Amino acid sequence: MDYSFNGEIAAMYGVDEAVFIHNLYWWIKKNKANGKNFHDDAYWTYNSVAAWSELFPFWTKEKIRRISERLVKAGAIKVGNYNAAKYDHTKWYALANSIWQIYQFDLAEPPKGNGRTAEPIPDSKPDGKQNSKPDVKGTTPENDLDGFPPEVKTALLDWFTYKAERKESYKPKGRESFLSSVRNKLKQYKPAAVVDVIQNSMANNWKGVIWDTIDKTAVATAEPVLIPKTEKDFFEMTPEEMFG
Repeated sequence: MDYSFNGEIAAMYGVDEAVFIHNLYWWIKKNKANGKNFHDDAYWTYNSVAAWSELFPFWTKEKIRRISERLVKAGAIKVGNYNAAKYDHTKWYALANSIWQIYQFDLAEPPKGNGRTAEPIPDSKPDGKQNSKPDVKGTTPENDLDGFPPEVKTALLDWFTYKAERKESYKPKGRESFLSSVRNKLKQYKPAAVVDVIQNSMANNWKGVIWDTIDKTAVATAEPVLIPKTEKDFFEMTPEEMFG
């Protein structure tokens, strides 16, 4: 499993710290593009130490705490708490302006042979611009996505774009098999949990969606929703299947 980081940041703070910062950067950049999690003049992302340890299984929880504390002390990141519930102590993270400047400078430079920054998501976009998908073969929305919850459909479109730009586009049978696995997960877990796994897999530059990382507590609270694959399937559904 591959992990990316910025070489200049690694030279300044260490490789472990650079890997941690790069993950924060990807999520915060995504939130900034979507206008989400803006507090006190900064965009933020949040995660628990337990969640970080799942993303980085080679680090102990104590090491993750030390990495975070060192970066805060060095002024590379900021830590806050913007949780709605007072009892929720999940930490929020923002990047210092100096870190943003390093990434923006690297994006402005022409590519070099050894590459200073390895982006986890190839379709990185300048902050503040409209979120649009590149015209890559295999990324055009297909009818086979009809019937998925909107947030899941968006995540799937992002995933197919990600795979296409890695030159790993699905063949028809492979795509059908993948979508079948997503439908099965939606019968077991909430859509938000399914979306999180897809997004985490892209953020960590994984070749496939790692379903083992899904939040096992986010089980579906209602009867599974049947998602017809085609219009024919829809009209052949019984009233019991449609309405329970």
